[in-house]
Amino acid sequence: MNANPDDLKARFALANRLIAGRDYNGTLEHLLAIVTRDRKFMDDVGCKTMLSVFGLAAHQPEVVSQWRHKLSATIN
Repeated sequence: MNANPDDLKARFALANRLIAGRDYNGTLEHLLAIVTRDRKFMDDVGCKTMLSVFGLAAHQPEVVSQWRHKLSATIN
């Protein structure tokens, strides 16, 4: 995200491209940035998508655990 890190629509589009490429760490990084900047963005799409990605990345439990912790720390 070189242009504008606050462009949440661009972050979400990039996260979706990273999901398609199975880059779960990169995906979750962008989704957490969305949650951090605006929890209500697109009806909390950042958090909802993170939860979906956790299911996709279930074969990588260390990744899921790390990002669940980060999400929890952000929303609590």
